[in-house]
Amino acid sequence: MNINERIAIKATKYFGSMWTFWIFCSWAFLPLIPALEVYKETILYISSGFIQLAALPLIMVGQDILGRSSEKRAQEDHEMLKQQYQDIKALLEEIRKLHHHTHEMLGTKDDD
Repeated sequence: MNINERIAIKATKYFGSMWTFWIFCSWAFLPLIPALEVYKETILYISSGFIQLAALPLIMVGQDILGRSSEKRAQEDHEMLKQQYQDIKALLEEIRKLHHHTHEMLGTKDDD
């Protein structure tokens, strides 16, 4: 995994935290403080422009990378389940053969 992917994963995890939510909520109220009236445009630019434009692609990349490992695990699970299904089918066939063979040996009717 390269440095960009590691950064994207860490950022996605941080952006998805409650601490980040509270920080952004606090940031949204900054323009309402009269003493910060001078910085209102800068605060609004950072919140509505920069954070959204930078965070959206960063989170999308992080989600994509995190999704890859989930997909890989799902594929591995699928392959394992397919193999188990084939094993169970083979065992059932063996049981059927033994059942049929037992009825032949006992001379009883096989209701397969």
